[in-house]
Amino acid sequence: MQDLLAQLIPFFYIGIIIYLANQQAATGRGETLVRMLVTSMAILPVIYAATAVLGALNPAMDSALPEISLTAALISLVIAAALALVSLAAVRVLPFRVALRRVFGAGYDPNSLVHLTAFVLVLALTSVTLSNFALSGGLGGLAEEIQADTSAIPSLILTQTIWILSALLGVGLLVRRTPQQAAARLGLRFPRPEDFNWGLGYGLLCYVGVIGFVAIWALLTSPELFAEQTAASQQLVGVFSSIPQVFVLSILIGIGEEVFFRGAIQPVFGIGFTSVFFAVLHTQYTLTPATLALFGVSLVLGWLRQRHSTSAAIIAHFIYNFVQLFLGILVTST
Repeated sequence: MQDLLAQLIPFFYIGIIIYLANQQAATGRGETLVRMLVTSMAILPVIYAATAVLGALNPAMDSALPEISLTAALISLVIAAALALVSLAAVRVLPFRVALRRVFGAGYDPNSLVHLTAFVLVLALTSVTLSNFALSGGLGGLAEEIQADTSAIPSLILTQTIWILSALLGVGLLVRRTPQQAAARLGLRFPRPEDFNWGLGYGLLCYVGVIGFVAIWALLTSPELFAEQTAASQQLVGVFSSIPQVFVLSILIGIGEEVFFRGAIQPVFGIGFTSVFFAVLHTQYTLTPATLALFGVSLVLGWLRQRHSTSAAIIAHFIYNFVQLFLGILVTST
């Protein structure tokens, strides 16, 4: 329950900011309040990162808690401070936002508070993710945390629900857009035969590509280091115990992540930036070569969204997740 509340409370806080930003875009009122709230969203991750440093300097007496690396905690704090400064520059300096448009492309509007909120949110989530990695004790601590977490599946379902709701809030559903307009903005449509064909083909291609990448990675790495780097992802796969469970959760993950990352974020920030953000937020791969593989998968999913639809990307994501989790259960059972 504590872990679920830790997800819900930040969501309500962020959701209110996204809603007010959309209200401002629709009515032209409330700009000062939105900028104040976005500023707070930029600063809070620095305070959170500082708790990791304090935890490293004052180790808990309870040996059951993971040991926090002071080096990792300090690095996360420096990154959090740097990202906060970038966020504050975006909030306060219009020429800086204009420069961001040259980086992200025509989809980013330097005068839009909704796009500003999205940019600061992306940096804040990146900062918090890195701080969580430090607080969990790195890959080893993260693996133990996943193994001991009895609410992993409910937490995963809640996370996907939050991604979907955040995307709907972000595109201004029922504030700036009708349901039909929101679906069009997110690239969602009832799947066509071409969506199934492209999704199936590229989902399998992503899986085969990652398998090849992992095989090369295993050959170039010592068995001990490879086991350490893959411990968290292996524990995450071990959470799933049945094929129906894998099927349903693969659908939920495909919908949740694609609606948010490819549907809502990518049209504003482009494929490259979105893919970096997507890879960083998967903490089970942090600081391992698998992050590069996930970045490549994200580029493929982004291309599907751009050339076809988010629906095609959802199908590809589902195939990619289901095949690897399904095979993982088969291997475990035998």
